[in-house]
Amino acid sequence: MADSKSQLGDLSARLLQATQRGTLGWDDLSDTAFETSLGRASVIVKSRDSDGSYPYELQLLNNSGVVVDSISMSRASDPWSRHEPELDALYEAARRNALDVDAIIAEALNALSPVEGERPVEDERPVEDEPPF
Repeated sequence: MADSKSQLGDLSARLLQATQRGTLGWDDLSDTAFETSLGRASVIVKSRDSDGSYPYELQLLNNSGVVVDSISMSRASDPWSRHEPELDALYEAARRNALDVDAIIAEALNALSPVEGERPVEDERPVEDEPPF
């Protein structure tokens, strides 16, 4: 049986991939904690000391909201520590997704007078219900 911490490390990598592809959305729980639902489970990625930066923690919750397992950035000797870069990137990706950072930047840029010859900035979020033609 695989080590649960290593499995959570693998989960963090897959969550990052899905978030970057635009197929997974996140909700903000606070300024420094973000949650997504996955079937009967949900995942929270957060800044462990609530300052919005390292160290980060990933929590796996059951359908009752009980934390059933977690990993956090701590010691390089932890068996899942090879996934720390993914957890770091996942926190930033979840934050950007939950807070809709890209759309807000695009709106701010478009609110400014465009430079002559420059096109308006387009929102780069994937469109989910777009016809396939």
